[in-house]
Amino acid sequence: MLEGGEKRLIIIGRKQISSATKKTDTLQMEASGNQIRYSTLFCHAQDTLMTAQSEILIGEHMVRLFQNLAENKIQKNTLESKEG
Repeated sequence: MLEGGEKRLIIIGRKQISSATKKTDTLQMEASGNQIRYSTLFCHAQDTLMTAQSEILIGEHMVRLFQNLAENKIQKNTLESKEG
């Protein structure tokens, strides 16, 4: 389970992504047949949004991975001290 600072940062990141995702309405309009003007800036913004989403997902996985490693180390140390 995410705690403290990690959880707060991920929540902030998700909120930012959520507000940026509303911009994808333009893509949905084009997909439904409405013609839109090509914009290099818009294309770059979409690419940046997808990269940010990916980074947040990777960050969440890494936090869980390190938490699991820390918990396993604590459990291992506890077992070793009981055996010793």
